[in-house]
Amino acid sequence: MVSSDRPVSLEDEVSHSMKEMIGGCCVCSDERGWAENPLVYCDGHGCSVAVHQACYGIVQVPTGPWFCRKCESQERAARVVLVFFLRV
Repeated sequence: MVSSDRPVSLEDEVSHSMKEMIGGCCVCSDERGWAENPLVYCDGHGCSVAVHQACYGIVQVPTGPWFCRKCESQERAARVVLVFFLRV
């Protein structure tokens, strides 16, 4: 949360978001991304995984949220549990 007398600008929000995403690829540790091999950041709650498209085997860079394998399996497990409870 930002406590300030002035309203938070879009620039401030983007800057804050980018600071949270600082870090290199979890596979090769390189902090640089390129147009042909960008760094992709997991959108999982509290997850800090960042990987290069090629290092992680991502076929197509997602335009929406992307989840690493761990977060994806946790999401899948949560959906299975929810479906189970809805049927009971």
